[in-house]
Amino acid sequence: MQRKRDPVKFCAQCQARMTRKRFNGTLEDRGVFLRRRFCDLMCMALGYVKPMPCKSALCKRAEKFRGRSCEACGATTKLHAHHIDGNRLNSSPVNIQTLCASCHGSHHHRVRRAGLTVAGRLG
Repeated sequence: MQRKRDPVKFCAQCQARMTRKRFNGTLEDRGVFLRRRFCDLMCMALGYVKPMPCKSALCKRAEKFRGRSCEACGATTKLHAHHIDGNRLNSSPVNIQTLCASCHGSHHHRVRRAGLTVAGRLG
């Protein structure tokens, strides 16, 4: 019995032509091949990266560089990661200042009242 011809498919990430894979000499199931969108795991990982991450993802990135206490008052609870340049996309260690919720809120309130666009560093 002759097998059906495989349709021409291209990777959704790198646009490389995809063929059915072999696992221990056994050809990949045709249904699995038809559902597959990426040529390998690397393309799949790159294909699922969002161009603009959501707010919670940006907060998680910034939390990596948050300290153990507020840099203004020394509090150790309800800590926030303050972006000095005001850009949430810039989560480099030099751009993150650790502030408690109270200091963080009052700092942004003072900045808004002063009419500034970039919050800057507190203290």
